[in-house]
Amino acid sequence: MNDTTTEQEMILPAAPVSERRAAYAGEMDRVRAELAAAREQIARHEQTIHALRYEQITDGTDPRLATFWERAGEVADEENFCDEYDRLAEQMGGPRRTRDWDVEVDVTVTVRVLVTVSATDEDDAAEIAAEEVDLERVIDAARDNGYEQWETDVYSTHRA
Repeated sequence: MNDTTTEQEMILPAAPVSERRAAYAGEMDRVRAELAAAREQIARHEQTIHALRYEQITDGTDPRLATFWERAGEVADEENFCDEYDRLAEQMGGPRRTRDWDVEVDVTVTVRVLVTVSATDEDDAAEIAAEEVDLERVIDAARDNGYEQWETDVYSTHRA
């Protein structure tokens, strides 16, 4: 058996071994602390997941019930259980259903309309101008000058 070995020159690190061990130990402590924090976070998330999967839902606003409330609203509409659904949703904190409504609204708009007339005095001019105002002039004035006041009064409301 022929044993051939080559000798190589040993290259030593620039820093003493004891300094490297301190840095290594510090890095290991940091990694251990991060690992412990990650494990704690995982444990908290696992508790949350368990609660979401197995604990009873007691709040009607819980997002896990969104599909339930949507389907319940559809059934209420189809089966004419609207009043029952509304009472239940209100008691349990569920969402209120929206419905289409037809609403008749009386609208009073104040528009300043300039009318040029020929008259003998102010009273006569005012009377003639009042007679000259028609819907077309009001619409033109509103387009040109905007409006000064807008009032509404609901006349009637019924489901669409």
